[in-house]
Amino acid sequence: MIRSRLPLLLAGALVLGATPLRAQQQHPGEVVYRGYVQAVGLVQAGRHQEALNILEGLMARFGSGAYQQFGPVFGNLYYYQGIALVNLGRFAEAAKAFETCYVGFPNRDDSAMSFNSFRTQALVQWAGSELMQGNHENAIRLYEQAMNEGGAELNRSEIILNLAQSFYATGQVERALQGWRTVAGGGPDRRAPRWLRQEALTRLCRHYVEHDAHDDINAVLDEFGELFQDRPDVAYKRNPMFLHFAHKASQAEQHYLALRWYEMLTRPGDVLAHLEEQVYQVPPERRPDAVRALREFQTEQRDAAMPDEAIALMGIGYEYFQLRNYLATFTCYRHLADHYPRIETRPQVLHTAVASAVRIGYWDEAVNYGLAFLDEFPHHELLEDVIVVLVEVLFFRGDYERAYEVAKKVRPNLRLGSLPRDPPDFVIGGSAFMLDSNEEAKAELDAYVTHYPEGRHRETARFYQAAVRVRLLEWSEASPLLESFLVDYPDSVFLAPALHYRALCHFMEDEIERCLERIGRIEREFPDYGDMAAVQNLKGDALQVQGQPEPARVAYRKGKDLAEAAGGMDDIAAYATWQLIGITVAAREWRESEALFREFERKYATTPFRIDATVTAIPAMEQLGHAEEILTKLEALILAEGGSAVSVGLAKAFNGYRDLFVRQHGHDRLIARLRDFPGPQPRPRPLESWLMLGQIEAHEDRLKPGERSADVRGLYLSLDRAFRPTEMANYVLVKLARFLQAENRTENAVRLYDFILTQRPESVEYHDYALLDLGLIDVASDDPEIRRRGRERLLLVRDGYQTHELMEAAQLGLARLETREQRWSEALREWRAYLANRGWNRARAEANYHVGLCYDRLDRREEALKTYVNTYVNFESHIDWSSRAYLRTALIQRERGDRENAFKVLDDMMKRMGHLDHDTINRARGLHQQWQAEFAPAAGGARS
Repeated sequence: MIRSRLPLLLAGALVLGATPLRAQQQHPGEVVYRGYVQAVGLVQAGRHQEALNILEGLMARFGSGAYQQFGPVFGNLYYYQGIALVNLGRFAEAAKAFETCYVGFPNRDDSAMSFNSFRTQALVQWAGSELMQGNHENAIRLYEQAMNEGGAELNRSEIILNLAQSFYATGQVERALQGWRTVAGGGPDRRAPRWLRQEALTRLCRHYVEHDAHDDINAVLDEFGELFQDRPDVAYKRNPMFLHFAHKASQAEQHYLALRWYEMLTRPGDVLAHLEEQVYQVPPERRPDAVRALREFQTEQRDAAMPDEAIALMGIGYEYFQLRNYLATFTCYRHLADHYPRIETRPQVLHTAVASAVRIGYWDEAVNYGLAFLDEFPHHELLEDVIVVLVEVLFFRGDYERAYEVAKKVRPNLRLGSLPRDPPDFVIGGSAFMLDSNEEAKAELDAYVTHYPEGRHRETARFYQAAVRVRLLEWSEASPLLESFLVDYPDSVFLAPALHYRALCHFMEDEIERCLERIGRIEREFPDYGDMAAVQNLKGDALQVQGQPEPARVAYRKGKDLAEAAGGMDDIAAYATWQLIGITVAAREWRESEALFREFERKYATTPFRIDATVTAIPAMEQLGHAEEILTKLEALILAEGGSAVSVGLAKAFNGYRDLFVRQHGHDRLIARLRDFPGPQPRPRPLESWLMLGQIEAHEDRLKPGERSADVRGLYLSLDRAFRPTEMANYVLVKLARFLQAENRTENAVRLYDFILTQRPESVEYHDYALLDLGLIDVASDDPEIRRRGRERLLLVRDGYQTHELMEAAQLGLARLETREQRWSEALREWRAYLANRGWNRARAEANYHVGLCYDRLDRREEALKTYVNTYVNFESHIDWSSRAYLRTALIQRERGDRENAFKVLDDMMKRMGHLDHDTINRARGLHQQWQAEFAPAAGGARS
């Protein structure tokens, strides 16, 4: 069966939510209702025998005449009895239970208040139970009956797949094949999930392979073969099946078909690379699981010596040899020779590698196989000289690609940590570093430093080891490596760049004083340092953070001059010029700003900072009467960037353009301009989505808070209809998703948020917004697991991203979740954390009330009273919370026996709020009238 030993629809039923029996007025109905709810909960918790005990007890007590007494709804008990029995492996009994649910409790026209909501599912589950017992004829009859009866809740694709299994078992092969083909094509509704289609395709292929139907195999793969494409770690599990299929084709001398199967194999190296990428790409809280998966796979591959890949490569090489494609043969056997030095067939591998290399005239491969003595003569006196010639000379001459290539070929035959292997291990890591293959360089250099404590290239390797982390923006990892390097190698040739990178790490970790100290040392000790221009730019950045614009201006000017004098440093000079524009704009030195901007345009218009410089210059150009010129420039930049939905530059340019245009011409003309934006037609789709959002925001700017507009709504709906997520920037997606949420189309909003997080992991802009909104949606769920996921998302927004404008909403969401879960200590902590931030004002009344409530529920009544009083005194106008605080204060006084003060509090509440119509106030009004008789003289007394 698929995925497990249970039929698909049996397994799927376990996650269906219960439709509760409506509580009856009579005592028996209440008993049945409570027992049913308890049993459903036990089933969903996996405690099937306990659920079964409850359900069978209810059936024994009320089953006789249940249809007459309770109506069709009593059939729900038999449905969950069947589910429990299925999960206990008691399929014959389960079939009887589902049959009773379906046959014994049909719905009636007059049964609207008593409805057997699982009747259709029961029929499907009945069929599945028959299938699990091998009663295929019964299963066919019941599945076909379910298909005929229909129902929106049916998953027809799963039914067709199980039905095909029974057809196949009863010899109705063509009907089975047709069923599998239907599901592989997407099912009757064309929406079958990918895993279901994959299972159908697998069954088709298995049938055709075992019956040597080679033409049918090729036809099926032509039509549906892309279904076997998956993430490497998922696809790898199909390798044994593909190897078997390839072997069968090879036996039949179907060499091209065999190659087709071999080419569908997934290399363990691809799986390893995928798992390594996951370690660095997943959120921090999931990183331990990613590391664990990587290590388990590494262990599995090491212990198995990767025999599947070796077998596959030998098979591929053999097929190509039969087809006289010797280049392909050599490629396969070269890989085997380099990476499988201990396999049993190594003599044959080496022989075939040499034979195929000679046939294609690969004389340079003599470097590889001319060094066969590395295996046969590991202690030869010329060994190190050979390796030095092959790798070190190439590396230090700057031929990094060739050095990397040869070192990779040489290394597999050498023992890790041995003297001969030192040069290739270093050269691979060093070449990867010089070629900007940073992830590989990091892994290789870490390994080199670990395995060669006295290595001949240890100093260089340690500098590269730290520097590659700077490139990868891994500041916290780079910092200690650089610090220890500076201590261990005080006279290193890499001292100046090490100080530079250390200063950069200090800056990124907000250690500004330490950053400036390192820069000062570079200026004193290495005035001719080749990257001094970049150091001066960093100095300018640090001084700006310290609020020293004038010293920063001096540093940027020096960085600009040095970069221009050196030549070939346009990006560094452009960055300095951009920052100088910003400083002069802030100082309102409009003419200087304009001059710098004009210079930037002449010299650096092709650098990555052209949009930043243009947007930064807007205030100066506007003040000097050049607004129309800058608008034209921005339009050109927008058109140039408009083809990319993930362009950060497009967002900057568009937002700067929109704000300037409104100041110059107003919202109406902006809307008209965006409708008829200049430029060639058709415009890029990402740009079109920005233009539509610009119109929306122009309308929104003129609305009052909370006001809605038909124009805005219409444009949002058009945006939703007209564009795919891939065509919209993350900001546009977030705006659209929030509109959809406001329209109660939460599922559509969730799909957009999920797209941002899963399909654009590299484009991190507005990931925090998506996480926040998804977290708030999740914590509102009735499912504890979904609420737990929501809590993790909100914690990541609050603690991981720390985006100021989102942290308040995340903190509120966490506090409300803990309150909803009635975890009072945790809720108290979260509400107090909210109040501790004086900049958060969205819900201070709510937070004060809930702090009091938490104290109240934790039996800390004195603290609760103080907080409640503080709430209604300081937040009287926030009626929802002040009224609750008033009422609860009075009730606590009453519970403590202080009736007089309780009445005084309630009397004061009525004087302040009694004229309002509010649920809490209305309740307090009733209590006030009851208590007034006890304290009639005090009715006009002092306020508490």
